[in-house]
Amino acid sequence: MDSTIRSSSWFGRNRTSRVLLVLVMSLAILPGTAGAQRDGDGATTLTGSLTITAADLATYSEPLVVLTDASILETETDVIAGGATLPSVPSQIAAGLVDEGNDGYSFSLSLPIAPQGKPTSITGADADADTLPQVFAVDIVSNVAGTPFLTGVDGYDGSPTLVSSVDLNASGGATGQLAVWSGGDGAQFPSEVGDDGEALTEDDPLTDLEAGWTIVDISSDTYDFDRDAEVRVGFPGASIDPNDFSDQGWAEGFTSLVDQLEREYPFDDLKGIDFDALRDTYLPMVEQAEQDDDVDAYTLAVYQFSLEFNDGHVSSTPPLNWFQDNYGAGYGLTVDQADDGTVYVVGVADRGSANDAGIEVGDTIEDWDGDDIETALADTPLALSASSDFARDNQRADLITRAPANTTVEVGYTNADGKSDSAKLKAKRDFAGYIEALSPENASDDAAMPIESRVLPSGVGYVRINTFSTDVVLFTHQWDYAIRALEAYGVTDIVVDVRANGGGLAMLGFYASSTFAEETFTLDTAFIANADGKFVDAGDEIVPVSDAHWDGGVAVLVDDDCASACEQFAATMDGIQRDDIAIVGNTPSAGVYAAIASWTLPDGLTFQAPFIRYENDGKIFLESQGVEPDVVVPVTDDSLLSPDDEVLQAGEVAAQG
Repeated sequence: MDSTIRSSSWFGRNRTSRVLLVLVMSLAILPGTAGAQRDGDGATTLTGSLTITAADLATYSEPLVVLTDASILETETDVIAGGATLPSVPSQIAAGLVDEGNDGYSFSLSLPIAPQGKPTSITGADADADTLPQVFAVDIVSNVAGTPFLTGVDGYDGSPTLVSSVDLNASGGATGQLAVWSGGDGAQFPSEVGDDGEALTEDDPLTDLEAGWTIVDISSDTYDFDRDAEVRVGFPGASIDPNDFSDQGWAEGFTSLVDQLEREYPFDDLKGIDFDALRDTYLPMVEQAEQDDDVDAYTLAVYQFSLEFNDGHVSSTPPLNWFQDNYGAGYGLTVDQADDGTVYVVGVADRGSANDAGIEVGDTIEDWDGDDIETALADTPLALSASSDFARDNQRADLITRAPANTTVEVGYTNADGKSDSAKLKAKRDFAGYIEALSPENASDDAAMPIESRVLPSGVGYVRINTFSTDVVLFTHQWDYAIRALEAYGVTDIVVDVRANGGGLAMLGFYASSTFAEETFTLDTAFIANADGKFVDAGDEIVPVSDAHWDGGVAVLVDDDCASACEQFAATMDGIQRDDIAIVGNTPSAGVYAAIASWTLPDGLTFQAPFIRYENDGKIFLESQGVEPDVVVPVTDDSLLSPDDEVLQAGEVAAQG
């Protein structure tokens, strides 16, 4: 049966991910000498097929089929223990995918005669390596660097695995197929599930292995050992979506979502989430919408539920009609707040109500609809969930001037001459203002390439990373080109601008930061809920080191719209032990940091939320905090009203030391 790759992102943090067993696979592609075995010596070729959509290929444009050393499958009770490292290029065993049309792809992978993986201890006892088997999974992986073979920058953050021949079944146990090689001489492997009812644990009975390759299917209680010359491999996790509730009723699907979030959401304590209270509030709303067959009410209820998390990663299908009704009109002005709390008018629309009233750029807002401006801002409801106080404050400043059409508001203001006045403003339809209010302040053109670079008049290099959510090979090649080009121009110091970068794939953040790292180090540790809802260690994120190294000064520009994988990049840069790297910004980054999953609800609704959190020194890492700037650029009237980019200017100075 064909398998389908779903968008996955254990390594992405705009991310939906499949975790390959809490027993996370090593990224290594294991070595060996490729070639056919003699008849009767076991399997020689692995074949398979799967579906890869155009959307998948837009991100993972050059996937490979590889043998992955599974000796790193290690927890306290797993029988497989050990670890693996990336082998040399000449010894990697991989195959490409063949396009069969209609999103279908196939592969044929020749097994090596004598693989050089890590011998795997089944009993946990010390044994002569010559008598131990070698165990592999078959993975479809993302070739991040776009080179013929995988290199060190291709592997980090677990494995860049899209789908694997081993996955979790519905009850949380291991399922799928493993490729096991034995040199004979008494090598053994589990033959069936033991008394604990879980696959591949220490109480599984052992059986002798014949020499050569055996494909072991662990999907049933009694394992199947296949030694045919050609064996077809499937990808169990690719065709099973545990987050798909689309075939349920509205209320049933919502209940399934909340039940799963209660087990798996990683920040309930940090955010103060009371799931019982949320059920009591929102389930009746969904039930009423279902009874009335009111899709808009159903969509709105789920959306309002998502706002309760105060988590920038939690979102749902937006109720577009509701958004346009509530934010589609504006009073003809935009405002922003300085560090001292003063609220300035920073924009006035030519045909808006504010312009008609004589309000000008540079005026300060004192009162709003009968309240002082500070109270009015605090009472402004959010349109999008946000993780940090400063991100929520900035969003409220964007939204306070938006309202339903024909709404009126009394505004007290002071002009540049110090004269106080007031005006009654009326909200008018303003689609451009609606889009601007809900968009990041420093957002790039939607048609822009992922990476743009140039040399500034000061001679400092400038690299803007617009997104980490893009074709991985396009990104890595553009990054490499930008760095090489700046070096060729004799640039010694650079500014890397990640403002308004909403995140994407963490692997790309690591790829870029590896250019500046001088040694590998652990950035953080992932934690994921087990079947009992207890969060357990799921492995460290290790920062790699690239062969291409930038030795000059670096300034990284951040803002409160730098989120998720963008923050991972900034945090990695901050963690590199170099005095000539500085983080620069008005505020910390967004404080939106986790690995995310998506759910499919009835009637086409989607929901997104974190399911993995990251910790550093036993504390939650970055979520609700962000990456703090080393150089804090103050927000003043001058900076708000000047056309100059003061953060960029500060970055140029910081990069040059």
